[in-house]
Amino acid sequence: MSQTPPERSPDPTQIEDDPRARRDAAIRALIDREPNRAGDLYTLAGRGTLAGLEGRGRDYDTLGTDATRAGWGLGAFVLAAFCYRAAGRKTRATTRATEGIAVANDYRDSVLQTTAEKAAAEEYRGTFGVAGGIDTAGFDRAEQLYGTVETDDPVSVATDPFFEGLRTAVVQTSRHTPAQFEWDDMHGGDTSDASYLAARPRYLNRRLPMVLEHVVDAGRVAPPRATTEHNNANWLCPDCNQSEAHWVADEVICLDCDVRMIEK
Repeated sequence: MSQTPPERSPDPTQIEDDPRARRDAAIRALIDREPNRAGDLYTLAGRGTLAGLEGRGRDYDTLGTDATRAGWGLGAFVLAAFCYRAAGRKTRATTRATEGIAVANDYRDSVLQTTAEKAAAEEYRGTFGVAGGIDTAGFDRAEQLYGTVETDDPVSVATDPFFEGLRTAVVQTSRHTPAQFEWDDMHGGDTSDASYLAARPRYLNRRLPMVLEHVVDAGRVAPPRATTEHNNANWLCPDCNQSEAHWVADEVICLDCDVRMIEK
């Protein structure tokens, strides 16, 4: 099977033309089984998103009225930390996790407005704790804070960017692991009050270490799931000979194997 040569990080011109360029390059690094390079790219994408320069933070006031958009940047740091763990670089993962915790603390203490958002910041802290091999008490603090939130529409809260940034990062990290995460598993079925939100940190506290163990053992993090088609008529996986097509980051890869497919 032919290998695509490693690509360099997108230059500022590319990012100006396509705010997703660095994220997509990180995904292609995952396809190439280069988790260290993916970690570097996710790190840069996270910083650029927090700065309002790229990704889903592009042209938003991420320290002001659009502060919850910072979730997409923190989510990139989560992915970076897990990628470094996959690459066997625990010290680097701890550094990235510490950076993420510092950002989450700043947003919790000085930027975010609601109790639910501050609880999510603690959830990030717990997640970074798992990825970096440090304190995971943020999960307990998040669960306690969510318990004080008054809402009759927790689903709307859970789909805000600050919350989605974390969810999409851990769901991606859990792909192709025995502990693969699904929305209902993380939140439960009761959508009537804030217990719906409190279920997620409790779930992650229990299950995310299993994901980390698999990531370290496998030496890889999977790409995120995007557009898929079963039994596609045009594409074939060279590894498993199946036609489970998955379009992500301008690549067509096997949904099951995460390798580039070939045209039939």
